[in-house]
Amino acid sequence: NVQTQSTPVLPSNSGATNTENLKTIISNAAEGSTLFFPNGKYDFAKDGTNDWAININKTINILGENRVKTVLNATANNYDLVRVTANNVHISKIGFSRSSLIAYSASHSGYFAGLCLRGTELSSFCELGFENNGIAIHINNPSTNIQNFSNSFFMIIGKENRIGIKYTNTTTHQTDNRFREIIFLGDSSYSTTGGNYNAGIYIEAAHVGDVFVTGCIILVYRRGVHIKCTNMSNYCYNIWFQDVWID
Repeated sequence: NVQTQSTPVLPSNSGATNTENLKTIISNAAEGSTLFFPNGKYDFAKDGTNDWAININKTINILGENRVKTVLNATANNYDLVRVTANNVHISKIGFSRSSLIAYSASHSGYFAGLCLRGTELSSFCELGFENNGIAIHINNPSTNIQNFSNSFFMIIGKENRIGIKYTNTTTHQTDNRFREIIFLGDSSYSTTGGNYNAGIYIEAAHVGDVFVTGCIILVYRRGVHIKCTNMSNYCYNIWFQDVWID
């Protein structure tokens, strides 16, 4: 339970207090342990000068009661809410939100994520919700020795996110990531000036292969799926879509 007596993470706490307390809890947690969030809206501020609030850097489980009623909320728009940098991490029944929708940018500048993967393998993400994020799920690796491999995403619902799933900045292969039973509803600016580069699934300048998307619904996005390989060094292969509805 995250509401330990020494370092409580509570809906009544400030974002900065929750960020520091959860950082301590994760640091002290044993590998393989589970952190449980009861229903409530938990505010999290930016972790100092880092560009994230919560960094999951060890093999733990994060469990809530309900993705609608158990919500982790970013109090500002200039950082990723949750970043995963360890293997065998499992997150379920959690919502990822922001106090306001991130501003539109054609270059995706400032599009911070609800959930960002930066070097995780064999992890699973189930029954999650996303709202008001620049990117709901960002699969991103900043260096040649980091990859995101064999991760599964199941029963994901997102609304009012500029981008649903984005692969980017990858310098090694990102392979065998699977998405099943996912619904993304785009943001309200999709049909107005701005929004041209918003997409349910966005893959560009990335070494991406063996992506499996099944049972997915993508609505109210200017581009349902965007896949672009900028040169022979950045290529995609084996991108599979089955039972996908785009409108």
